[in-house]
Amino acid sequence: MLRLILKIVLKTLFRILFRVRVTGKLVLPANNRLLIIANHQSFLDGLLFGLFLPVDPVFVVNTEIARTGSFRPVLALIDHLLVDPANPLAIKKVVRLLEQGRPVMIFPEGRITTTGGLMKIYDGPAFAAAKTGATIIPISIDGLAGSWFSRTQDIYPHTLFPTIRITIQPPTQLSLPETDSAKERRKLAGEALRRIMQNMIFNAHPKQTLHGQLLETIQRYGRKRRVVEDMQQTEYSYGQLLKMTLALGRLIAKFSEPQENVGVLLPNVASTLCLFIGMNAWGRVPAMLNYTAGTEGMQSACHTTRIKTIITSREFINKAGLAQQLAALRDVRLLYLEDIRARFNLLDKLWLILLALPLPRLIMSASDPEAAAVVLFTSGSEGKPKGVVLSHRALLANINQIRSVIDFSPQDKILNAMPVFHSFGLTAGALLPLLTGTRLFLYPSPLHYRIIPELVYDQACTVLYGTSTFLGNYAKHAHPYDFHRLRYVIAGAEKLSDAVRSVWSEKFGVRILEGYGATETAPVLAV
Repeated sequence: MLRLILKIVLKTLFRILFRVRVTGKLVLPANNRLLIIANHQSFLDGLLFGLFLPVDPVFVVNTEIARTGSFRPVLALIDHLLVDPANPLAIKKVVRLLEQGRPVMIFPEGRITTTGGLMKIYDGPAFAAAKTGATIIPISIDGLAGSWFSRTQDIYPHTLFPTIRITIQPPTQLSLPETDSAKERRKLAGEALRRIMQNMIFNAHPKQTLHGQLLETIQRYGRKRRVVEDMQQTEYSYGQLLKMTLALGRLIAKFSEPQENVGVLLPNVASTLCLFIGMNAWGRVPAMLNYTAGTEGMQSACHTTRIKTIITSREFINKAGLAQQLAALRDVRLLYLEDIRARFNLLDKLWLILLALPLPRLIMSASDPEAAAVVLFTSGSEGKPKGVVLSHRALLANINQIRSVIDFSPQDKILNAMPVFHSFGLTAGALLPLLTGTRLFLYPSPLHYRIIPELVYDQACTVLYGTSTFLGNYAKHAHPYDFHRLRYVIAGAEKLSDAVRSVWSEKFGVRILEGYGATETAPVLAV
Protein backbone atom coordinates (compact mmCIF):
# COMPACT_ATOMS: atom_id res chain seq x y z
CA MET A 1 0.00 0.00 0.00
CA LEU A 2 2.83 2.38 0.93
CA ARG A 3 4.55 1.57 -2.36
CA LEU A 4 1.36 2.42 -4.32
CA ILE A 5 0.94 5.75 -2.52
CA LEU A 6 4.60 6.62 -3.14
CA LYS A 7 4.19 5.85 -6.84
CA ILE A 8 1.14 8.13 -7.10
CA VAL A 9 2.99 10.96 -5.35
CA LEU A 10 6.10 10.56 -7.54
CA LYS A 11 4.03 10.36 -10.73
CA THR A 12 2.27 13.62 -9.86
CA LEU A 13 5.59 15.25 -9.00
CA PHE A 14 7.19 14.21 -12.30
CA ARG A 15 4.21 15.47 -14.28
CA ILE A 16 4.57 18.89 -12.63
CA LEU A 17 8.36 19.23 -12.66
CA PHE A 18 9.26 17.48 -15.94
CA ARG A 19 5.98 17.99 -17.84
CA VAL A 20 6.10 14.30 -18.82
CA ARG A 21 4.19 13.54 -22.04
CA VAL A 22 3.33 9.96 -22.97
CA THR A 23 2.11 9.14 -26.48
CA GLY A 24 1.13 5.81 -28.03
CA LYS A 25 -0.68 2.77 -26.66
CA LEU A 26 0.70 -0.42 -25.13
CA VAL A 27 -1.38 -3.55 -25.64
CA LEU A 28 -0.51 -6.92 -24.11
CA PRO A 29 -0.11 -9.75 -26.68
CA ALA A 30 -2.35 -12.82 -26.52
CA ASN A 31 0.44 -15.06 -25.19
CA ASN A 32 1.48 -12.45 -22.55
CA ARG A 33 5.09 -12.72 -23.72
CA LEU A 34 6.08 -9.06 -23.84
CA LEU A 35 9.58 -7.57 -24.09
CA ILE A 36 9.75 -3.79 -23.74
CA ILE A 37 12.93 -2.19 -25.05
CA ALA A 38 14.05 1.42 -24.67
CA ASN A 39 16.98 3.75 -25.11
CA HIS A 40 18.84 4.65 -21.91
CA GLN A 41 19.43 8.36 -21.25
CA SER A 42 19.66 8.71 -17.48
CA PHE A 43 19.43 7.22 -14.00
CA LEU A 44 15.73 8.19 -13.93
CA ASP A 45 14.68 6.10 -16.95
CA GLY A 46 13.69 2.97 -15.03
CA LEU A 47 11.73 4.96 -12.44
CA LEU A 48 9.87 6.90 -15.14
CA PHE A 49 8.89 3.76 -17.03
CA GLY A 50 7.82 2.16 -13.75
CA LEU A 51 5.57 5.14 -13.01
CA PHE A 52 4.10 5.87 -16.44
CA LEU A 53 3.83 2.52 -18.26
CA PRO A 54 0.37 0.89 -18.15
CA VAL A 55 1.98 -2.47 -17.25
CA ASP A 56 4.18 -3.46 -14.32
CA PRO A 57 7.19 -5.18 -15.93
CA VAL A 58 10.28 -6.79 -14.44
CA PHE A 59 13.20 -4.44 -15.10
CA VAL A 60 16.49 -6.02 -16.15
CA VAL A 61 19.17 -4.03 -14.30
CA ASN A 62 22.93 -4.06 -14.79
CA THR A 63 24.64 -5.24 -11.59
CA GLU A 64 27.11 -2.34 -11.79
CA ILE A 65 24.27 0.21 -11.88
CA ALA A 66 22.57 -1.55 -8.98
CA ARG A 67 25.64 -0.93 -6.83
CA THR A 68 25.24 2.84 -7.27
CA GLY A 69 24.03 4.20 -3.94
CA SER A 70 21.73 6.83 -5.45
CA PHE A 71 20.01 4.16 -7.57
CA ARG A 72 19.03 1.82 -4.74
CA PRO A 73 15.85 3.75 -3.74
CA VAL A 74 14.63 3.36 -7.33
CA LEU A 75 15.09 -0.43 -7.17
CA ALA A 76 12.84 -0.51 -4.11
CA LEU A 77 9.96 0.86 -6.23
CA ILE A 78 10.20 -1.53 -9.19
CA ASP A 79 10.34 -5.29 -9.76
CA HIS A 80 13.82 -6.01 -11.06
CA LEU A 81 16.24 -8.71 -12.12
CA LEU A 82 19.98 -8.13 -11.68
CA VAL A 83 22.15 -9.37 -14.57
CA ASP A 84 25.74 -9.02 -15.68
CA PRO A 85 25.86 -8.19 -19.43
CA ALA A 86 29.27 -9.87 -19.66
CA ASN A 87 27.82 -13.19 -18.46
CA PRO A 88 26.50 -15.18 -21.48
CA LEU A 89 24.17 -17.19 -19.23
CA ALA A 90 22.46 -14.11 -17.79
CA ILE A 91 19.99 -13.85 -20.66
CA LYS A 92 18.57 -17.29 -19.76
CA LYS A 93 16.95 -15.66 -16.72
CA VAL A 94 15.18 -13.24 -19.07
CA VAL A 95 14.03 -16.13 -21.29
CA ARG A 96 12.50 -17.89 -18.28
CA LEU A 97 10.61 -14.76 -17.21
CA LEU A 98 9.19 -14.31 -20.72
CA GLU A 99 8.15 -17.96 -20.92
CA GLN A 100 6.32 -17.51 -17.60
CA GLY A 101 4.30 -14.67 -19.13
CA ARG A 102 5.97 -11.88 -17.15
CA PRO A 103 6.40 -8.58 -19.07
CA VAL A 104 10.10 -7.70 -19.14
CA MET A 105 11.66 -4.26 -19.59
CA ILE A 106 15.26 -4.09 -20.79
CA PHE A 107 17.70 -1.47 -22.05
CA PRO A 108 19.54 -3.21 -24.92
CA GLU A 109 22.46 -0.76 -24.64
CA GLY A 110 23.23 -2.17 -21.21
CA ARG A 111 24.37 1.22 -19.92
CA ILE A 112 23.40 4.89 -19.83
CA THR A 113 24.47 6.70 -22.99
CA THR A 114 27.55 8.91 -22.80
CA THR A 115 27.09 10.33 -26.31
CA GLY A 116 23.40 11.29 -26.24
CA GLY A 117 22.71 8.79 -29.04
CA LEU A 118 22.44 5.03 -29.24
CA MET A 119 25.47 3.08 -28.07
CA LYS A 120 26.37 -0.62 -28.50
CA ILE A 121 23.30 -2.86 -28.72
CA TYR A 122 23.76 -6.23 -27.00
CA ASP A 123 22.60 -9.38 -28.80
CA GLY A 124 21.07 -10.96 -25.67
CA PRO A 125 17.67 -9.17 -25.70
CA ALA A 126 17.22 -10.01 -29.39
CA PHE A 127 18.00 -13.65 -28.72
CA ALA A 128 15.51 -13.75 -25.82
CA ALA A 129 12.74 -12.19 -27.94
CA ALA A 130 13.34 -14.52 -30.88
CA LYS A 131 13.75 -17.62 -28.68
CA THR A 132 10.44 -17.08 -26.85
CA GLY A 133 8.42 -15.53 -29.69
CA ALA A 134 7.85 -12.49 -27.49
CA THR A 135 6.25 -9.34 -28.84
CA ILE A 136 8.66 -6.40 -28.76
CA ILE A 137 7.36 -2.94 -27.82
CA PRO A 138 9.95 -0.21 -28.55
CA ILE A 139 9.58 2.81 -26.26
CA SER A 140 11.75 5.89 -26.67
CA ILE A 141 12.50 8.44 -23.99
CA ASP A 142 13.71 11.92 -24.88
CA GLY A 143 14.75 14.92 -22.81
CA LEU A 144 16.78 13.40 -20.00
CA ALA A 145 20.05 13.52 -21.95
CA GLY A 146 19.89 17.22 -21.08
CA SER A 147 19.43 16.64 -17.35
CA TRP A 148 21.79 16.34 -14.40
CA PHE A 149 20.74 12.69 -14.06
CA SER A 150 22.52 11.75 -17.32
CA ARG A 151 26.13 11.02 -18.21
CA THR A 152 26.45 13.66 -20.92
CA GLN A 153 27.38 16.66 -18.76
CA ASP A 154 30.45 17.34 -20.90
CA ILE A 155 28.46 17.27 -24.16
CA TYR A 156 25.06 18.90 -23.70
CA PRO A 157 23.97 21.94 -21.70
CA HIS A 158 22.00 20.68 -18.71
CA THR A 159 18.85 21.87 -17.04
CA LEU A 160 17.33 20.71 -13.79
CA PHE A 161 13.83 19.94 -15.09
CA PRO A 162 13.77 19.32 -18.88
CA THR A 163 10.58 18.33 -20.67
CA ILE A 164 10.36 14.53 -21.05
CA ARG A 165 8.70 12.72 -23.96
CA ILE A 166 7.91 9.00 -23.74
CA THR A 167 6.77 7.50 -27.05
CA ILE A 168 5.23 4.00 -27.11
CA GLN A 169 5.67 2.61 -30.61
CA PRO A 170 3.88 -0.18 -32.54
CA PRO A 171 4.72 -3.79 -31.60
CA THR A 172 7.06 -5.93 -33.66
CA GLN A 173 8.66 -9.37 -33.49
CA LEU A 174 12.00 -11.01 -34.20
CA SER A 175 12.71 -14.46 -35.56
CA LEU A 176 16.04 -16.23 -35.56
CA PRO A 177 17.32 -16.42 -39.14
CA GLU A 178 18.21 -19.81 -40.62
CA THR A 179 22.01 -20.16 -40.61
CA ASP A 180 24.45 -22.99 -39.95
CA SER A 181 25.95 -21.25 -36.91
CA ALA A 182 24.11 -20.43 -33.66
CA LYS A 183 26.60 -17.62 -33.11
CA GLU A 184 25.75 -16.15 -36.51
CA ARG A 185 22.00 -16.40 -35.82
CA ARG A 186 22.44 -14.53 -32.56
CA LYS A 187 24.52 -11.85 -34.29
CA LEU A 188 21.92 -11.35 -37.05
CA ALA A 189 19.14 -11.11 -34.47
CA GLY A 190 21.19 -8.44 -32.67
CA GLU A 191 21.56 -6.50 -35.93
CA ALA A 192 17.79 -6.66 -36.44
CA LEU A 193 17.27 -5.30 -32.91
CA ARG A 194 19.71 -2.49 -33.59
CA ARG A 195 17.66 -1.47 -36.64
CA ILE A 196 14.49 -1.56 -34.53
CA MET A 197 16.17 0.76 -32.01
CA GLN A 198 17.33 3.14 -34.75
CA ASN A 199 13.84 3.28 -36.23
CA MET A 200 12.47 3.84 -32.73
CA ILE A 201 14.68 6.90 -32.23
CA PHE A 202 13.78 8.24 -35.66
CA ASN A 203 10.03 7.68 -35.32
CA ALA A 204 9.92 9.41 -31.92
CA HIS A 205 10.77 12.82 -33.37
CA PRO A 206 7.60 14.93 -33.63
CA LYS A 207 6.66 16.39 -37.01
CA GLN A 208 8.07 19.87 -37.16
CA THR A 209 8.99 22.76 -39.45
CA LEU A 210 12.54 23.94 -40.02
CA HIS A 211 12.00 27.21 -38.19
CA GLY A 212 10.16 25.42 -35.38
CA GLN A 213 13.10 23.03 -35.01
CA LEU A 214 15.52 25.97 -34.95
CA LEU A 215 13.60 27.55 -32.07
CA GLU A 216 13.63 24.24 -30.16
CA THR A 217 17.39 23.96 -30.69
CA ILE A 218 17.94 27.53 -29.49
CA GLN A 219 15.83 26.82 -26.40
CA ARG A 220 17.93 23.75 -25.65
CA TYR A 221 21.39 25.25 -26.15
CA GLY A 222 20.76 28.91 -25.34
CA ARG A 223 21.14 32.03 -27.45
CA LYS A 224 24.74 32.56 -26.37
CA ARG A 225 26.05 29.32 -27.85
CA ARG A 226 28.37 30.05 -30.79
CA VAL A 227 27.61 27.55 -33.51
CA VAL A 228 28.34 28.85 -37.05
CA GLU A 229 31.51 30.37 -38.47
CA ASP A 230 32.35 31.36 -42.05
CA MET A 231 35.14 33.08 -43.95
CA GLN A 232 34.16 36.41 -42.42
CA GLN A 233 36.09 35.07 -39.38
CA THR A 234 33.07 35.64 -37.13
CA GLU A 235 31.55 33.02 -34.87
CA TYR A 236 27.81 33.55 -34.81
CA SER A 237 25.79 32.68 -31.75
CA TYR A 238 22.26 31.33 -31.93
CA GLY A 239 21.03 34.73 -30.77
CA GLN A 240 22.80 36.49 -33.67
CA LEU A 241 21.56 33.88 -36.15
CA LEU A 242 17.98 34.27 -34.88
CA LYS A 243 18.22 38.05 -35.28
CA MET A 244 19.42 37.70 -38.90
CA THR A 245 16.77 35.06 -39.62
CA LEU A 246 13.91 37.24 -38.39
CA ALA A 247 15.18 40.35 -40.17
CA LEU A 248 15.92 38.69 -43.53
CA GLY A 249 12.62 36.81 -43.50
CA ARG A 250 10.67 40.04 -42.96
CA LEU A 251 12.66 41.79 -45.70
CA ILE A 252 12.08 39.10 -48.34
CA ALA A 253 8.37 39.04 -47.46
CA LYS A 254 8.18 42.64 -48.69
CA PHE A 255 9.29 41.61 -52.18
CA SER A 256 7.46 38.31 -52.62
CA GLU A 257 4.13 36.55 -52.16
CA PRO A 258 3.24 33.66 -49.83
CA GLN A 259 4.19 30.24 -51.31
CA GLU A 260 6.20 31.94 -54.07
CA ASN A 261 9.36 30.21 -55.30
CA VAL A 262 12.18 32.72 -54.84
CA GLY A 263 15.60 32.06 -56.36
CA VAL A 264 18.60 32.12 -54.02
CA LEU A 265 22.04 32.63 -55.56
CA LEU A 266 24.44 32.93 -52.63
CA PRO A 267 27.60 31.20 -51.31
CA ASN A 268 28.22 29.19 -48.13
CA VAL A 269 27.98 31.92 -45.50
CA ALA A 270 25.99 32.28 -42.29
CA SER A 271 23.60 34.84 -43.76
CA THR A 272 22.57 32.36 -46.49
CA LEU A 273 21.39 29.90 -43.84
CA CYS A 274 19.51 32.65 -42.02
CA LEU A 275 17.90 33.78 -45.27
CA PHE A 276 16.85 30.19 -46.00
CA ILE A 277 15.17 29.66 -42.61
CA GLY A 278 13.70 33.17 -42.62
CA MET A 279 12.04 32.67 -45.98
CA ASN A 280 10.54 29.42 -44.72
CA ALA A 281 9.18 31.14 -41.62
CA TRP A 282 7.34 33.64 -43.82
CA GLY A 283 5.99 31.02 -46.18
CA ARG A 284 8.35 31.69 -49.09
CA VAL A 285 10.07 28.75 -50.81
CA PRO A 286 13.80 29.20 -51.50
CA ALA A 287 14.89 27.72 -54.83
CA MET A 288 18.63 27.12 -54.51
CA LEU A 289 20.21 27.99 -57.88
CA ASN A 290 23.42 26.34 -59.04
CA TYR A 291 25.74 29.22 -59.98
CA THR A 292 28.10 26.80 -61.77
CA ALA A 293 25.37 25.74 -64.22
CA GLY A 294 25.88 28.68 -66.61
CA THR A 295 23.25 30.99 -68.04
CA GLU A 296 21.36 28.22 -69.82
CA GLY A 297 21.19 26.03 -66.72
CA MET A 298 20.01 28.86 -64.48
CA GLN A 299 17.48 30.04 -67.08
CA SER A 300 16.09 26.52 -67.32
CA ALA A 301 15.80 26.31 -63.53
CA CYS A 302 13.97 29.65 -63.36
CA HIS A 303 11.58 28.61 -66.11
CA THR A 304 10.89 25.18 -64.57
CA THR A 305 10.02 26.57 -61.14
CA ARG A 306 8.47 29.88 -62.32
CA ILE A 307 11.00 32.00 -60.50
CA LYS A 308 10.37 35.72 -60.91
CA THR A 309 12.87 37.00 -58.34
CA ILE A 310 16.43 36.01 -57.46
CA ILE A 311 18.09 37.05 -54.19
CA THR A 312 21.85 37.50 -54.58
CA SER A 313 24.76 39.72 -53.54
CA ARG A 314 26.89 42.16 -55.55
CA GLU A 315 29.99 41.18 -53.58
CA PHE A 316 29.43 37.51 -54.35
CA ILE A 317 28.70 38.13 -58.05
CA ASN A 318 31.89 40.15 -58.44
CA LYS A 319 34.08 37.59 -56.67
CA ALA A 320 32.53 34.66 -58.57
CA GLY A 321 32.59 36.43 -61.95
CA LEU A 322 28.88 35.87 -62.58
CA ALA A 323 27.90 39.34 -63.83
CA GLN A 324 27.63 38.43 -67.52
CA GLN A 325 25.71 35.20 -66.84
CA LEU A 326 23.15 36.94 -64.68
CA ALA A 327 22.78 39.82 -67.12
CA ALA A 328 21.75 37.32 -69.78
CA LEU A 329 18.87 35.91 -67.71
CA ARG A 330 15.40 36.78 -69.01
CA ASP A 331 12.11 37.49 -67.20
CA VAL A 332 13.62 37.61 -63.70
CA ARG A 333 14.55 40.49 -61.45
CA LEU A 334 17.67 40.49 -59.30
CA LEU A 335 17.42 41.69 -55.71
CA TYR A 336 20.74 42.43 -54.05
CA LEU A 337 21.09 41.97 -50.30
CA GLU A 338 23.14 45.16 -50.14
CA ASP A 339 20.13 47.10 -51.49
CA ILE A 340 17.22 45.48 -49.68
CA ARG A 341 18.92 45.78 -46.29
CA ALA A 342 18.45 49.54 -46.65
CA ARG A 343 14.68 48.90 -46.70
CA PHE A 344 14.79 47.69 -43.09
CA ASN A 345 13.32 50.86 -41.61
CA LEU A 346 12.75 52.17 -38.08
CA LEU A 347 9.40 50.39 -37.77
CA ASP A 348 11.06 47.11 -38.74
CA LYS A 349 13.81 47.65 -36.16
CA LEU A 350 11.27 48.34 -33.41
CA TRP A 351 9.35 45.22 -34.45
CA LEU A 352 12.54 43.16 -34.25
CA ILE A 353 13.68 44.46 -30.86
CA LEU A 354 10.34 44.75 -29.05
CA LEU A 355 8.36 41.82 -30.47
CA ALA A 356 10.22 39.36 -32.70
CA LEU A 357 13.34 38.69 -30.60
CA PRO A 358 11.51 38.42 -27.24
CA LEU A 359 8.68 36.31 -28.73
CA PRO A 360 10.04 34.49 -31.80
CA ARG A 361 7.45 31.70 -31.55
CA LEU A 362 4.73 34.29 -32.06
CA ILE A 363 6.41 35.47 -35.26
CA MET A 364 7.82 32.19 -36.57
CA SER A 365 4.57 30.40 -35.89
CA ALA A 366 4.20 26.74 -36.80
CA SER A 367 3.11 25.97 -40.33
CA ASP A 368 2.43 22.71 -42.13
CA PRO A 369 5.39 20.28 -41.91
CA GLU A 370 4.22 18.87 -45.25
CA ALA A 371 4.53 22.29 -46.94
CA ALA A 372 7.31 22.94 -49.42
CA ALA A 373 10.54 24.03 -47.70
CA VAL A 374 12.96 24.20 -50.63
CA VAL A 375 13.37 23.59 -54.34
CA LEU A 376 16.64 21.90 -55.28
CA PHE A 377 17.88 20.99 -58.73
CA THR A 378 19.34 17.69 -59.88
CA SER A 379 22.73 17.45 -61.55
CA GLY A 380 21.22 17.06 -65.03
CA SER A 381 22.75 13.65 -65.63
CA GLU A 382 19.48 12.58 -67.31
CA GLY A 383 19.02 15.71 -69.42
CA LYS A 384 18.07 19.15 -68.16
CA PRO A 385 18.22 19.61 -64.38
CA LYS A 386 14.92 18.77 -62.71
CA GLY A 387 13.41 20.77 -59.88
CA VAL A 388 12.82 18.73 -56.72
CA VAL A 389 10.42 20.08 -54.09
CA LEU A 390 11.21 18.92 -50.56
CA SER A 391 8.97 19.47 -47.55
CA HIS A 392 9.96 20.46 -44.02
CA ARG A 393 9.14 16.93 -42.90
CA ALA A 394 11.32 15.34 -45.60
CA LEU A 395 14.38 17.41 -44.67
CA LEU A 396 13.99 16.91 -40.93
CA ALA A 397 13.25 13.20 -41.39
CA ASN A 398 16.51 12.85 -43.33
CA ILE A 399 18.43 14.69 -40.62
CA ASN A 400 16.94 12.46 -37.92
CA GLN A 401 17.69 9.35 -39.97
CA ILE A 402 21.34 10.38 -40.26
CA ARG A 403 21.55 11.12 -36.53
CA SER A 404 20.06 7.74 -35.65
CA VAL A 405 23.14 6.01 -37.08
CA ILE A 406 25.89 8.62 -36.56
CA ASP A 407 26.52 10.18 -33.15
CA PHE A 408 27.06 13.84 -34.03
CA SER A 409 27.35 15.89 -30.84
CA PRO A 410 27.88 19.52 -29.78
CA GLN A 411 31.55 18.64 -29.26
CA ASP A 412 31.94 18.03 -33.00
CA LYS A 413 32.82 20.66 -35.57
CA ILE A 414 31.82 20.12 -39.19
CA LEU A 415 33.65 21.70 -42.11
CA ASN A 416 31.24 22.09 -45.01
CA ALA A 417 32.61 23.23 -48.35
CA MET A 418 29.86 21.48 -50.32
CA PRO A 419 27.63 24.21 -51.81
CA VAL A 420 24.20 24.67 -50.27
CA PHE A 421 22.56 24.53 -53.71
CA HIS A 422 23.43 20.81 -53.59
CA SER A 423 21.27 18.54 -51.44
CA PHE A 424 24.33 17.04 -49.72
CA GLY A 425 25.69 20.46 -48.79
CA LEU A 426 22.31 21.78 -47.68
CA THR A 427 20.92 18.91 -45.59
CA ALA A 428 23.98 17.20 -44.11
CA GLY A 429 26.38 20.11 -44.37
CA ALA A 430 24.28 23.06 -43.20
CA LEU A 431 20.86 22.22 -41.75
CA LEU A 432 21.97 19.20 -39.71
CA PRO A 433 24.58 21.09 -37.64
CA LEU A 434 22.48 24.26 -37.35
CA LEU A 435 19.44 22.37 -36.06
CA THR A 436 21.30 20.00 -33.72
CA GLY A 437 23.76 22.26 -31.90
CA THR A 438 26.81 20.92 -33.76
CA ARG A 439 29.41 23.57 -34.56
CA LEU A 440 29.82 24.42 -38.25
CA PHE A 441 32.50 26.08 -40.36
CA LEU A 442 31.20 27.14 -43.78
CA TYR A 443 33.64 27.44 -46.68
CA PRO A 444 32.55 28.74 -50.09
CA SER A 445 34.26 26.27 -52.44
CA PRO A 446 35.27 22.59 -52.28
CA LEU A 447 37.84 23.15 -55.06
CA HIS A 448 40.51 24.79 -52.89
CA TYR A 449 42.45 21.59 -52.38
CA ARG A 450 45.38 23.10 -50.48
CA ILE A 451 43.34 25.41 -48.25
CA ILE A 452 40.71 22.98 -46.97
CA PRO A 453 43.15 20.50 -45.31
CA GLU A 454 44.78 23.46 -43.57
CA LEU A 455 41.35 24.69 -42.41
CA VAL A 456 40.45 21.26 -41.04
CA TYR A 457 43.69 21.37 -39.01
CA ASP A 458 43.40 25.02 -37.94
CA GLN A 459 39.72 24.78 -36.95
CA ALA A 460 40.16 21.37 -35.22
CA CYS A 461 37.27 19.97 -37.28
CA THR A 462 36.02 16.47 -36.48
CA VAL A 463 33.70 15.92 -39.47
CA LEU A 464 34.38 16.49 -43.17
CA TYR A 465 32.12 16.03 -46.21
CA GLY A 466 33.18 15.67 -49.83
CA THR A 467 32.93 13.80 -53.08
CA SER A 468 35.39 11.07 -54.04
CA THR A 469 37.17 13.54 -56.35
CA PHE A 470 37.43 16.27 -53.72
CA LEU A 471 38.62 13.89 -51.00
CA GLY A 472 41.23 12.43 -53.33
CA ASN A 473 42.64 15.88 -54.05
CA TYR A 474 42.60 16.88 -50.38
CA ALA A 475 44.65 13.76 -49.63
CA LYS A 476 47.26 14.73 -52.25
CA HIS A 477 47.92 18.13 -50.68
CA ALA A 478 47.40 17.39 -46.98
CA HIS A 479 50.02 16.80 -44.34
CA PRO A 480 49.42 13.48 -42.53
CA TYR A 481 48.66 15.45 -39.34
CA ASP A 482 46.07 17.77 -40.92
CA PHE A 483 43.25 15.28 -40.37
CA HIS A 484 44.27 13.91 -36.97
CA ARG A 485 41.08 15.19 -35.27
CA LEU A 486 38.61 13.81 -37.82
CA ARG A 487 36.08 11.32 -36.43
CA TYR A 488 33.95 11.05 -39.56
CA VAL A 489 34.69 11.63 -43.24
CA ILE A 490 31.59 11.12 -45.36
CA ALA A 491 31.63 10.87 -49.14
CA GLY A 492 28.65 11.33 -51.43
CA ALA A 493 27.44 12.59 -54.83
CA GLU A 494 29.60 10.05 -56.73
CA LYS A 495 30.96 6.55 -56.16
CA LEU A 496 33.89 6.44 -53.76
CA SER A 497 36.94 5.05 -55.55
CA ASP A 498 39.03 2.29 -53.98
CA ALA A 499 42.16 4.40 -54.46
CA VAL A 500 40.74 7.29 -52.43
CA ARG A 501 39.49 4.96 -49.72
CA SER A 502 42.93 3.34 -49.54
CA VAL A 503 44.99 6.54 -49.39
CA TRP A 504 42.84 7.99 -46.58
CA SER A 505 43.20 4.78 -44.62
CA GLU A 506 46.95 4.48 -45.10
CA LYS A 507 48.01 8.14 -44.93
CA PHE A 508 45.60 9.46 -42.30
CA GLY A 509 44.22 6.36 -40.57
CA VAL A 510 40.68 7.46 -41.44
CA ARG A 511 37.92 5.20 -42.76
CA ILE A 512 35.65 7.05 -45.18
CA LEU A 513 31.91 6.40 -44.83
CA GLU A 514 30.16 6.32 -48.19
CA GLY A 515 26.76 7.95 -48.48
CA TYR A 516 24.29 7.06 -51.18
CA GLY A 517 21.13 8.81 -52.20
CA ALA A 518 19.48 11.27 -54.52
CA THR A 519 18.18 14.81 -54.35
CA GLU A 520 14.66 13.37 -54.14
CA THR A 521 15.58 11.59 -50.87
CA ALA A 522 16.74 14.87 -49.26
CA PRO A 523 19.50 13.52 -50.05
CA VAL A 524 20.66 10.56 -47.92
CA LEU A 525 19.23 7.15 -48.64
CA ALA A 526 21.99 5.19 -46.89
CA VAL A 527 25.33 5.87 -45.22
